[in-house]
Amino acid sequence: MVDDYGSVSISIYCGAYSSNSYENFKTSTDSKYSLFYQSSAYTANHAVTIVGYDDSFDKTIFYNAGYSEPAMDGAFIVKNSWGTSWGYNGGYFYMSYDSYLDTIYAFGDLVSRDTYDYEYDYTPYMPVGKSTSYYDETQSEEDRIYFGSYANYFEKQSSGSEKINKISVYVISPDTTLNLYIDTDASDEKFDSPTAVAATEIGDGSASYTVDGYDITVPYAGNYVFELAEPVEVDNDFTVIVYGESKNGAPVAYESTYDFISHKCTGNGYISSSVTGGTYTEQTSLDFMIRAYTEEVPVTVTVDGTGYTASYGDILSDVLSENSISDTVYETVSGEDNSYTPADTTAAVTDDITLYTSSYICAPTIEMNNYQTLTEDGNNIIRFVGEITDNLDDKVSTITALGFVYSTDGSETTTTTTDLYSSLESYTPEDGIYLFKLDELTAGDYTVSAYVKYKLTDSEDVITVYTSEQTITTSSE
Repeated sequence: MVDDYGSVSISIYCGAYSSNSYENFKTSTDSKYSLFYQSSAYTANHAVTIVGYDDSFDKTIFYNAGYSEPAMDGAFIVKNSWGTSWGYNGGYFYMSYDSYLDTIYAFGDLVSRDTYDYEYDYTPYMPVGKSTSYYDETQSEEDRIYFGSYANYFEKQSSGSEKINKISVYVISPDTTLNLYIDTDASDEKFDSPTAVAATEIGDGSASYTVDGYDITVPYAGNYVFELAEPVEVDNDFTVIVYGESKNGAPVAYESTYDFISHKCTGNGYISSSVTGGTYTEQTSLDFMIRAYTEEVPVTVTVDGTGYTASYGDILSDVLSENSISDTVYETVSGEDNSYTPADTTAAVTDDITLYTSSYICAPTIEMNNYQTLTEDGNNIIRFVGEITDNLDDKVSTITALGFVYSTDGSETTTTTTDLYSSLESYTPEDGIYLFKLDELTAGDYTVSAYVKYKLTDSEDVITVYTSEQTITTSSE
């Protein structure tokens, strides 16, 4: 199996802990090797990974270290998880071929990081056990089939469209049949419109699973990566649903909350007896080992009449930078998505006004020195040319939104908020120059203050910084 599929995860019994070590681990008499040999059945309490083997490893090395003598020569080379200062050769040990193993998992399919843009995963560690399953109580134990519908709800990570091209499932029971479903719009209802998706056998037919229509058959327990026959595009949050059947117990593995690992349950896993006919129950103490991998869907950005391909994110900035376009201030073309044209900012120098805030620690600075008032089709507009400066890089702080607070003639304060870049009238990312617009205003005197929202890395708290207030007069003439 190691030759065919690579590393193999196993569960072993370490024995009791005393004197800073576990009793079932020993050291060879020459202090060269760390050893493990368990000759009888015990319930496992530790997960490790087999990475190699040595058929000629002398069984007497185990015997001389204090174990009973194994029945055969040979040992697996096993990677532990206790750091490089433990064990043989930086964290490894030899385990006799004759050792009792509680559980074996094969990692036959892995996903290369250069094949996706976003990974959706709540389970970064090892499987803990078999999830809840259902069965027909009228069936005998010999004929019984265990089944269940297991789902993970994911919030889409990018601001644009993504395509799901791979789904990974950790199958806990051998000889399992799976069906994959995706609900592409789970923002409100997570399970109201699941659609079956087909997988394809990866590569030259040597994949570790077989496909027949929408049915996927996996022979062994372990982690499987299913490449979708047709990538599925998602524009919203989505749900991946895996329906499984097996005669050997629950099909899908889970990872649970334990004090000794940093994983904490997200509450985004759900289980039902069927894909569409049952009620999905939220799991509060475990997460299913179901992952999704996506790629960004490229978009066309038009700059001054020329089309360019870009990914979502700061798309105009990417296009200007990658195509060496000048850093003129660009504004959106009315009624056209992702289309920009050079903006006329010369007329915006009509009054001497400054909206400014000095920076706090890790905070951006806002400075707007010029403004313009104008009327278009009876609509009063205030335009600003300003500069937003992020004083520290994105590893420390991130701007999340920009906006204005304004009031007129004693009216209640009105707040306008825009997600960064997405609704600005225009901006020049090269030098931080932006063109803002307040419109649909009545005539009168406006008290205006600009603000920027930002948050620090490793914190969900959003901090808002305001400029000083200034009075601007609009007119319907």
